[in-house]
Amino acid sequence: MLKKRSSDNGQSPERPPSCRLTESLPSLAEFLAEVAWPDGSPRQTGTLMVFVEDGRWKGWLHDRDQSCSCFVSNTTLSNLLSALDAGLADEGLEWRPDRPRGSPRAGR
Repeated sequence: MLKKRSSDNGQSPERPPSCRLTESLPSLAEFLAEVAWPDGSPRQTGTLMVFVEDGRWKGWLHDRDQSCSCFVSNTTLSNLLSALDAGLADEGLEWRPDRPRGSPRAGR
């Protein structure tokens, strides 16, 4: 069960302002910035880490409220962001549960 989190200043958290990028990637923007579920209950925002490895753009999405994450890779940054947005929109991403803190990685 989720606990209601308090903000540092006593005010409700707010979404950041919209821009052309957030408007062109609405599902990704919502995942990263939405502070409430459709029923109005508080939601912890998602996170995105982007990096390059072996000549490919890679993105790691983390759903902090549901304790799971997924990786997506693509040849360009634009295609990566579009793939993340589309995967969130059609629920086509492969989410994996978070490992407990301190647990060893598989294969080590």
